[in-house]
Amino acid sequence: MITFLAQRIGSDLRESRIDSTLALLMVPVAFLSYLFHECGHWTVGELLGNDMVLGLNYADVSSGAYAGPSDALLVSLGGPLFTLLQALVAWLIVERTKSMAAYPFLFFAAFC
Repeated sequence: MITFLAQRIGSDLRESRIDSTLALLMVPVAFLSYLFHECGHWTVGELLGNDMVLGLNYADVSSGAYAGPSDALLVSLGGPLFTLLQALVAWLIVERTKSMAAYPFLFFAAFC
């Protein structure tokens, strides 16, 4: 039974073109995807006139208070909008080029 499963998994991996290069690509893509998401929050905040700070897993106003009453909501939407943009671009690349190298960008956008 275990031999059958190992053979089946190996066959599926060969057919799907998943290899160690693709697996290793997932690590930097995960980092870049989270950073791009946070850049969405930061960009919207800066465009609204707030002095923003950016980290790997956060973007916030440096003063502790937003400039406008609806800024918190708009800044919160910035990250998901950037992630949606990443997903759409990655999906178009995957669909048009059939590139497995672009797939991690689609995967992590869906994961976020």
